[in-house]
Amino acid sequence: GGGTVTDDSALATFAASGAAQTLSSLRASLHSGVAWASFLSLADGATCHADRASDLASVGSAIEKVCASSGFDCATIPSQCSTTVWLQADYVLSVAYQAQAETGDGDALTYCYYDGSAEVISVASYSTDPLCVVTQDATYTPVTAEGYQAVLKLNDPTSTKVFIRRVVE
Repeated sequence: GGGTVTDDSALATFAASGAAQTLSSLRASLHSGVAWASFLSLADGATCHADRASDLASVGSAIEKVCASSGFDCATIPSQCSTTVWLQADYVLSVAYQAQAETGDGDALTYCYYDGSAEVISVASYSTDPLCVVTQDATYTPVTAEGYQAVLKLNDPTSTKVFIRRVVE
């Protein structure tokens, strides 16, 4: 998820080569970079959210995994994002994805997969409740500590101003 095939014939050549015999080796190939695909980045407004094609049990497991291992306090999920498992997952998964960006590794294939229950999207394409996905977009990120930190990472006074205005108004 989070990518686009930019050269279909090169993809066909890669597929025919048998270079990736397992999902792990396919991920490794994609992580190291392939010329036939491009992936969304944080600069593109990328974030992680629950894949609506997944099932609730898998999404619930992804939430549990993030809450147990990321250092994020899942008791701080905003109330507007606690109304469904999907919105809870959107918030939790996007917080975890943004945290990976702090280490310089917001790789979608590694940090936004959760056994197929999550996917990287552009916040501009997210239509469910944009205030439940943490992103560096000051207009849409939740007005929470995690949202503010994501905006501050841009080191852009204009974006910071937009966020602060949302807090004030």
